[in-house]
Amino acid sequence: MRTFAMGEKARLADLTAATALRVEVAGEATGSDVAAFCFALDADGRIGADRPPVSADRPASLSSAVALVSGGAANAAFDVDLDAVAPEVHRLLFVVASVGPAIALDAGSVALTAGEEAIAAYLMDPADMKGQRALILGELYRRDGWRFGAVGQGYRDGLDQLVRDYGGDVEAVAASAAEGGGVPGAAASDAETARSPADHGAASDAPAVPGPLAYEGSGDRILRIARPVESGPVVVEITGGGTGNFAVWTLNSSLEHDKLLVNEIGAYRGRVLVDERGTATERLKIESDGPWTVVVRPPAAAPRLAGRASGDGPEVLRWTGPRTVVAMTHAGASNFMVRVYAETPGQAEDPYLASLANTIGSYDGESIIPAGPCLVEIEADGDWTITPESE
Repeated sequence: MRTFAMGEKARLADLTAATALRVEVAGEATGSDVAAFCFALDADGRIGADRPPVSADRPASLSSAVALVSGGAANAAFDVDLDAVAPEVHRLLFVVASVGPAIALDAGSVALTAGEEAIAAYLMDPADMKGQRALILGELYRRDGWRFGAVGQGYRDGLDQLVRDYGGDVEAVAASAAEGGGVPGAAASDAETARSPADHGAASDAPAVPGPLAYEGSGDRILRIARPVESGPVVVEITGGGTGNFAVWTLNSSLEHDKLLVNEIGAYRGRVLVDERGTATERLKIESDGPWTVVVRPPAAAPRLAGRASGDGPEVLRWTGPRTVVAMTHAGASNFMVRVYAETPGQAEDPYLASLANTIGSYDGESIIPAGPCLVEIEADGDWTITPESE
């Protein structure tokens, strides 16, 4: 698997002989919905009125042989059949955009797989994303065959500016974003499917990929997962769509329960930390009576804690500021715990840095958060807020 830098390009034939690819994109914007798109351009580099983008609002395009098979919001997977792309289509752009008003994106990545083989990945440097509300993450384009390019082009004025630059219908695309941006999770299939280079049967030494690794399935499973980073903590987004008990544990090397990530009745959606104390999880045990999705992300992809953050359940936030005071509230009836961990191995002698709150029921108080970068894991069953003190 080849990791690309911004602006780097390569002939697809040098990466794989396959012409059926899966392209996974991911984007995060604190406090805002994110929508994913694939735009088809003609030889003049224009979108054209007869080629609306593939998105959650329009999940397939016969003219460009692209189908949205998972997600549509913060993370999405597109299946691309290059042999079926219409001859007038010369370029496919893979885009994520913030749907909220003036909310900049915090993270963006794109990864390509052919079958079960990871062939390319590009993770944007957060320093290149400041103030950007829409991102062209990657592209597939014709030049003596098909090629892949890691683009990393941002648009401060958001999706409207991007669409306008490529001659598209701004109003039509904006309507698609408004409808598709809030779609949670991934679309479940009948059989468990890994939306990533390594599925549940892959070897434990599968190559690390810096982008998201997404899996979906239904029912009880022992799920083998790959890691987007070589060591240290990872952020795991979990959704469950059943009506009965939904439980997820990490398993140790002896296949014994290690950490209970989820234990809920009915539908569930939340982010949790895995391997925050130096372990290296390879499997998850899932108990479910319905569909579920698991998305494994690098720690840098966690939503950034910048100003007041709020939620109503489990969450992981990334703090990059100085040691400071944080105010916290909780309106639930059960556990409210806020713990802080080192983001990278070796950052601290003990990866566990601090406990900001540990109580049951309602809470309104303050604590001190260590200097970042670090990860804040929140366990809550009701509405919560966490607000760093302004400088």
